[in-house]
Amino acid sequence: MAVRRRGDAWQADFMVKGTRYRETFDNEVDAKKWEIDVKAALETGRPLPGKNNGRSESGHKIVTLGQLFEHVKKTHWKLKRSAETLIQSGKQCVDILGSSFEVKDFSRYQYDEIISHLSDEELSNATINRKLAAMSVMVRAAVEIGALGRAPKVPLLEEGIGRTRFITEEEEVKILGLMQKLAMDDVRAFTIFALDTGGRLSAMLGLGWGDFGPDLSTVTYWKDKKSPPRTLPLSERAKVELRAIKERYPDNPGPFRMFRSKNGQLRTHWDRVMSTLKLDDVVIHTLRHTCASRLVQRGVDLRRVQQWMGHRSIQTTLRYAHLAPSDLLGMAGVLEQHVRSETSVAA
Repeated sequence: MAVRRRGDAWQADFMVKGTRYRETFDNEVDAKKWEIDVKAALETGRPLPGKNNGRSESGHKIVTLGQLFEHVKKTHWKLKRSAETLIQSGKQCVDILGSSFEVKDFSRYQYDEIISHLSDEELSNATINRKLAAMSVMVRAAVEIGALGRAPKVPLLEEGIGRTRFITEEEEVKILGLMQKLAMDDVRAFTIFALDTGGRLSAMLGLGWGDFGPDLSTVTYWKDKKSPPRTLPLSERAKVELRAIKERYPDNPGPFRMFRSKNGQLRTHWDRVMSTLKLDDVVIHTLRHTCASRLVQRGVDLRRVQQWMGHRSIQTTLRYAHLAPSDLLGMAGVLEQHVRSETSVAA
């Protein structure tokens, strides 16, 4: 018998006179019966038994993320002590990506989408990591049953004191310089635009040329998750990059639509640059954190930063408040006023 376990299924796989016969079943009994029936049919010249179960050759029926979630919920989480929490975390990730998303297309980009969404929900890095861990269980299960080729690395966030990672000016020079050296003009343009607008990844990839003002002076984010529409003025260097993109891709409907294909070219190029520079803790969403951090560091008040970034709550913006040391300048002098007053009277 050539029947073996494949994930949550059983596969009959054997050769007869140089011809391979393979079929997958929900249980071992059906798989063995099919093998016996096929061999008997071949010996007697009868028609071969038909295929069963509607399964693919890889042994699974799972196509969408919603189906994968239901599978993992039953086979991995249902009997665990923390089942409710695990299921809730997995469901949240599925809701972000969409239950109809095809499992075979899952890549590191989808992890970035989850991080981007959860980061704007005022969740701590530790909480986001728990959600990512639940998603990684689903991804590994998809690989086990043959619904996904390989499991991309999970980009877990730094936990502990909750430091928000942002790119320094020195790091920016190195990143943009290497992109230019490697002729990654499109990725370089995207990086500059992201640094100077702080847009979410999904919102930037969805921009069309109609979302820009005259002479590319402004950009309007009409649909950026649950943030209200907002129009932002563009930096001069962002305008230069956008004009260059328009010249390179005159028929492209938007500046970054070339990155919306499923081959993951943005992620591939980004990882190459970060790996070369040994900036493994820098992800695409770090560009958004960098924009907010720089606005605060350069003296923009938190309410205006909130409007620029599209934060629904000021609590999200307050994560960057500690980066505004200018707010504390002079405070020591205020505290010393009473001491100086008392000293003057005593004299």
